[in-house]
Amino acid sequence: GILDPFETRLEKLGASYDRDLFAGARLSALRDGPRIYLNATNLATGNMFFFVAGKALAPGEDAGETMGEHESGTANASNYPISLAVAASSAFPPVFPPLRLNADIYPNSLSEYATLSDGGIYDNLGVNPLMRARRNPVDVCFVSDGGKPFAVSPHPTESGTIVLKEAINIMMEQVRGLQFARLQLSYDAKKGPKPIWFSIDSRVGEERPGDAAFASLVATDLKRLEAEEHEVLVRHGRALTMARVKSYAPELLK
Repeated sequence: GILDPFETRLEKLGASYDRDLFAGARLSALRDGPRIYLNATNLATGNMFFFVAGKALAPGEDAGETMGEHESGTANASNYPISLAVAASSAFPPVFPPLRLNADIYPNSLSEYATLSDGGIYDNLGVNPLMRARRNPVDVCFVSDGGKPFAVSPHPTESGTIVLKEAINIMMEQVRGLQFARLQLSYDAKKGPKPIWFSIDSRVGEERPGDAAFASLVATDLKRLEAEEHEVLVRHGRALTMARVKSYAPELLK
């Protein structure tokens, strides 16, 4: 960190996850649970890098814990700490530096070591694992976009510094749109699950007037949520999900 030469901010984040949430658990502890992907971005190759644990979805597929990506390959991750996998997935730049994986941890790296940053750099919605139809045969997928919706500005910036921030926001908005389109095209080609998605600012199906507007203002950071924020987010997410199930996948209610 800035004041600690022995640990980076990301290592401190991982330590706090371990202390408050995971109590030293390794990915192998998730073996009997549902299939889970913790996505990061490999800065050396520009690809999505995943940590995978949980039961295999396809018959005959290996249920073991793995880490890796499609270009450099995978390695065993059974003994890798959950806290560090989650930290890599949430290493949002420039707040947190990337996570370094040396060759003794990930021997498949195409360089001397791999560095992992926030998974949202590559796929901000986390839908790429759903495209692995052979390994993850699912019928319906739900995609919840909790990011801040892009809004029309009545006073667009002329500042060179702020333009950089706005440029990033526009690029992320385009990435979201492309991922939604990819899901729909995959389903139309009968190569993927039925996609059901919604954004946090949607008012279609909101349970109480104002829930969408309130939920959209809740910051996506690591701060503790206030009780009211938690209540509205849970209520709004549940209402949007049920509204779309009734409209697009009523068979799930039978």
